[in-house]
Amino acid sequence: MADRSPKNLLTAIAALAPLVRSHSDLIERERKLPQAALDPLIEAGVFRMCVPRSLGGLEVDVTTLLSAIEEVARADGSAGWCTMIGATSGLISGYLEPSIAREIYGDARGVTGGVFAPRGHARLQNDTYVASGRWPFASGVGHCNWLMGGCLVTDENGTAPSPPIARMLLFPSEDVVIHDTWDVAGLRGTGSHDIEVQELTVPVTRSVDLTTDRPLETGTLYRFPVFGLLALGI
Repeated sequence: MADRSPKNLLTAIAALAPLVRSHSDLIERERKLPQAALDPLIEAGVFRMCVPRSLGGLEVDVTTLLSAIEEVARADGSAGWCTMIGATSGLISGYLEPSIAREIYGDARGVTGGVFAPRGHARLQNDTYVASGRWPFASGVGHCNWLMGGCLVTDENGTAPSPPIARMLLFPSEDVVIHDTWDVAGLRGTGSHDIEVQELTVPVTRSVDLTTDRPLETGTLYRFPVFGLLALGI
């Protein structure tokens, strides 16, 4: 992935848009982004727009992020949605300890995704969580290296605090079961299937609370409200 100024990034996306558009029928039919359409998006850096420069990401401004998503969506709606999900999921990198962030986001071809909604449970045991849950609408799951799921935290006895605590836990994709559930009329190519983990051990350091945690990265992008940015992308 070449270094991209905002102008060069948008130019690169405009150049690859006809290729993505030419795969629209295949994207719809296969319910995922085929490698021939996915690879140029990865190379352009669209999934690393919210990853810090310290990790080799693009760390773009919000205007560039939204313009890039719009440009991809103009070529294909499903590709645009997957770009939005993959890009905004990269914001998590700004909240993680540097060594953990590098483990997950250090791969220039890596893509993250998942579901913010706390539909899982995470039982705290010493310095780890034992996570179980099933999350619908995990867009782009087929091309993600890491996935995340929102969990309600309990103590080792399964007792939840009051008020409840919800944290996003990150899992290697190979530890996640994908349920083929995305058989819909529109945006079929997003491949927004269900994901599930059962009794999966996750280090506490591989989790964030997007409502109370403060970003460790100091760039302007990480001062923007996370859910506000997600809403703008949608």
